[in-house]
Amino acid sequence: MTHNHTCIICSSFSVNENISNLSILCKTCKNTLEQLFLPNVYNIFCPTCGQPMLSEENCVNCPTPDLSLKIKKQACFPYNNIIKELITYYKFKNIIQLSEIFADFILRLLQNYNTNLILVPIPGNPGNIRKRGWDQVSEITKHIKHSNIQVHSLLKQKKKHSEQKSLDKSQRIAQAKNKYTIDRKILCCIKRDLSSFPLSQVVLIDDIITTGATLNSAAAAILEVLEVPVHAVTLAMD
Repeated sequence: MTHNHTCIICSSFSVNENISNLSILCKTCKNTLEQLFLPNVYNIFCPTCGQPMLSEENCVNCPTPDLSLKIKKQACFPYNNIIKELITYYKFKNIIQLSEIFADFILRLLQNYNTNLILVPIPGNPGNIRKRGWDQVSEITKHIKHSNIQVHSLLKQKKKHSEQKSLDKSQRIAQAKNKYTIDRKILCCIKRDLSSFPLSQVVLIDDIITTGATLNSAAAAILEVLEVPVHAVTLAMD
């Protein structure tokens, strides 16, 4: 049976043999996503800011990197063009089906890790979650399924915060400090998992990385209670 679809990006009409959430994009837009997928283009990423690098020399974005909390950060896409549109549709037009498309690319990046992974989604702004009715990052992690991956919502925001988009770089960094607390019940579950799989790594999952301050703050909270490597993977990098 064939099914008719209109691409949400370019509005072109297409016919597909099966129903999938990738079908909300036309073949051309799917190919564009593949061409922008950073691991297809770059092999080296700055461990401080996550920016792709052409060589293993110091990142041009981090001439004096902050070594006090150095967690590996990597993104699937640059935050521009089609990705920026898709994230806008996802977060502000409630096209929740995009969560499965995003999860597919994040999973492909996570498969470069050779250990058991504990994914921890970065919790969104509580006011936005109440308004939207769902959390954009947690919704993505629901669809990331693999035999060596567990998902735990370990982090909670301490209090309400201003939206990131309304702040400049210095304000974002200041606001991110001590932003998160630990869910103790979830922590007990993770510790049980670690007793069975002691070589596990924690990977923070977020939608967009800008300054990296949010991820650093989340990692700091986790490293206070767990002695495990902490990395970060995001959908896009601004």
